[in-house]
Amino acid sequence: MEVPPYFKCPISMELMTDPVTACTGVTYDRKSIERWICGCRKSTCPATMQNLENFNFTPNHTLKRLIDSWKQSQGLLQPASSSTQKRVDSKEMADLLRTIESSLFKVSSLKKLRELLESGGDNSELMVQAGGIEVLSGLLCRAWNENGGEDFVAFRSSEESVAILHSLPLEAISSSTIQFLTRPDCLRSLVVMLQTGSSESRFHAVSVLRKITREETNWRQIVRDQGTNLFKALLELLSDGICTEATSSVLEILVDILAVSRYSRVKAVEAGSVGVLIELMPDSSRGRCEKMMVVLKLLCQTADGRSAFVDHAMAVAVVTKKIMTVSELVTKLGVKILGLICEYHPTERFLEQMAELGAVSKLSGVLQLNGGSAANSLRERALKMLKMHGNAWKRHGCFPLQLQDYLRVIDENEKLSRH
Repeated sequence: MEVPPYFKCPISMELMTDPVTACTGVTYDRKSIERWICGCRKSTCPATMQNLENFNFTPNHTLKRLIDSWKQSQGLLQPASSSTQKRVDSKEMADLLRTIESSLFKVSSLKKLRELLESGGDNSELMVQAGGIEVLSGLLCRAWNENGGEDFVAFRSSEESVAILHSLPLEAISSSTIQFLTRPDCLRSLVVMLQTGSSESRFHAVSVLRKITREETNWRQIVRDQGTNLFKALLELLSDGICTEATSSVLEILVDILAVSRYSRVKAVEAGSVGVLIELMPDSSRGRCEKMMVVLKLLCQTADGRSAFVDHAMAVAVVTKKIMTVSELVTKLGVKILGLICEYHPTERFLEQMAELGAVSKLSGVLQLNGGSAANSLRERALKMLKMHGNAWKRHGCFPLQLQDYLRVIDENEKLSRH
């Protein structure tokens, strides 16, 4: 079916769904021109290469009506109330995937595939069985290989591919298909999309990464291939806070990656993750704070992470404020983080901050916690820090007198027990 040329977007060369006119008088599909400006960092009109005086785009209602009328005449415009499932057999699915691979302009075929999957039925299973994940991951690889992900048409194809992968049920991403999605070029394409895609595409990309982390994956090798770019992309998305689900997925991905490899923690620190977490934590919800604390604890298990923590002016204050005010888990993690610094990187400035910003008082409060073995372990950790650096903290007027007496009794009892 031949689409009239004046119905096609000059950028994507696909049928426009939301035509808008730029200040130069040229009409584009809204998603394509926004992607050109925001994602590709361009400030020119793609068709004329004139500088855009402004980024205001006027909806072209006349052209929109003409396109809808043409689509209706071709049987392409579905009634708004239509909710019938579109079923295909394995041959039709295989044919569609072959078309996607061979077609020069793939977006239309990818959109058709996406509609089929969203209509329900067995279409998702049929697509996976026909090698759909391999086809889609191949498109992502090619999007990266073509000018490092800067080819607009290839990028649009990869956006549609990631949207399809996002829509697949979790069980579709299995050990037999994960190999296609973890290829270096495929992951680089996902990283580029995390950084430069639309909000929707960035969410889809992080959703796909989350599905990958749920499977057994060699993250150490992946991090070696991707370097700090993977972490920088995740941290950008975390900072932008495009939606709660995306933020949660980023933190869960970080926990999964950092938990299995010390090398990953070092690269995450190098990407600036300690500073980002510290600066986002004050305004975080309880659930988000707990996940951030888990990530921060993993980072502080490395020398570079502890150094980055000590160097951040807000670090001690932020963690201290969260102890005994958010949840038992946050208190436990906060004490562990401070304990790691006290044991392995206790700079003079850090110890002064602990006394001045209330961390020592919080440790005193932890000693009074009641509970089972978990509380006992927490008290022992707090007591260890107080005994380790009590002499340094005693010089500060904010060091509780009762705590000084308590530590003196503990010290005398230990001396007696040794004799």
